[in-house]
Amino acid sequence: MPHTSASVSERRSIRWPPAPASEPTDTLVLSGATGVFVDVRFLKDAPGEGVLDWAFAGVKEELRDGGVRFVHHIDSRTLDARSVVDAGYNTPLPDGDTLEVGEMVNPATGRVAPYEEVWRERPTGSGGVLFVANAARTTWRARVGAWEVALGRGEDGGFWAWYAEWIDGAGNGGGGLGWRVPRCAGVREGRAGVVLLPLADGRWVNGARVSWQGEEWDVLEVSE
Repeated sequence: MPHTSASVSERRSIRWPPAPASEPTDTLVLSGATGVFVDVRFLKDAPGEGVLDWAFAGVKEELRDGGVRFVHHIDSRTLDARSVVDAGYNTPLPDGDTLEVGEMVNPATGRVAPYEEVWRERPTGSGGVLFVANAARTTWRARVGAWEVALGRGEDGGFWAWYAEWIDGAGNGGGGLGWRVPRCAGVREGRAGVVLLPLADGRWVNGARVSWQGEEWDVLEVSE
């Protein structure tokens, strides 16, 4: 579904017809108004705070027939991200959710198959929008209001990802405001390895390259 502003979405279910719908993951997607997106999916029933099922980032392209193609620029399941088949068609549901129907690889079979996903938009909360990728495109980060997602592939080939939410009661001692990290996988020293994006200042403008955390970052989208 095209957006005129950035959005936060959670997946409610997935179905590989003729199998029934289910939701084995905790999936969160941050999408920008320009089409850039980051998508992280953690297994719900895995021990600990995070076992990664799938994570990827890239750009959505609107198709002439009304569909959407998700062009992967980085993908936890393959080094050849651009080869991933991922396209669908969105239909609004009466309860406000969105039904996405399309084709992508079913991990259970390794083959491209029809799928049905139900998505629900979450309130973005207050705060700005910032999507960035490092110059090597091995790390992608995004913040939309009260939500932040990061993912990447390390020099050793291992993939990592996490997402965070700004909520009441997450500060020191459980009081005040703060960032909570519900899911985190592959980050060295667990939550201690989570590094949040800075607040955008005059350097973080669309199309700029910014030095931060010892790396060069390309600003893909930013807004107040």
